[in-house]
Amino acid sequence: MLVHEDFRGRIHVVSIEGIQIKFITTRAGFLRGGEIHPNNQYNTVLSGEVEFILKLNGIADIHRLKTQNGQITITAGTPHMSRSVTDSVMIEWYDGEYQSEYYPEYRKLVDGQMAEFREKLKL
Repeated sequence: MLVHEDFRGRIHVVSIEGIQIKFITTRAGFLRGGEIHPNNQYNTVLSGEVEFILKLNGIADIHRLKTQNGQITITAGTPHMSRSVTDSVMIEWYDGEYQSEYYPEYRKLVDGQMAEFREKLKL
């Protein structure tokens, strides 16, 4: 079921046996996320390239570039966001029920990019 669509792409959610799976399409260059989850998050890139930006131990940003069929586990409590290097499709799921809170440092970047793009659309 389609649950969200904007200029960045679409998010479809399917629930199977109590597991919520997101299918996420993102256009090249756009950010997503900027959040923290109390459960582990798993992503598999089905097409394209996606860069995951993680803050580990509050010290350093770690950039992990995943290509087609690349997988990443984002440990519970790890601030993160992603940037689609190319147009991409990925799936995402969690240990347990989906819960999220924004991580201000990263969410500010996501919201800023969206505001900047909306301004360009007005031109």
